[in-house]
Amino acid sequence: GASFCGGHFVVPSPNLDPVLQPLTGFEEREANGRAPERHIFVYWFGSNDKIWRQTVIAQLQAYRQSPGARQVVVHEIGSDYEARDVWQTDANSPKLVLEEMYRSVFCPIVQGDVPHQKRLFDAVLTGCVPVVVAY
Repeated sequence: GASFCGGHFVVPSPNLDPVLQPLTGFEEREANGRAPERHIFVYWFGSNDKIWRQTVIAQLQAYRQSPGARQVVVHEIGSDYEARDVWQTDANSPKLVLEEMYRSVFCPIVQGDVPHQKRLFDAVLTGCVPVVVAY
């Protein structure tokens, strides 16, 4: 099982996504005045395999149905490990995920299977405000 590192520093894995590298991709667009409007209010990309994640997704979906709600995008990840298919989602590619994070205001970061979540660092690097949800 996962071992959570309470009270310790967690060093993220290096991020090798080309659009997130310094002076390229998103950073280059912003420097050239071509940053898109952040029209997505809340962006969720993640698995739905834990009860606390299902709760967050349900709350986002409920908000999306309320009158006057701003845009919420939810991409759930499913997996079929027997078939070795771990990218079962309606998000077409990892690049699309980063593009949508780049256009979002808030990105919920929910506890997962490891003490750090790559999603947290992706949110920071895309300028999406990470909202850490801990249970």
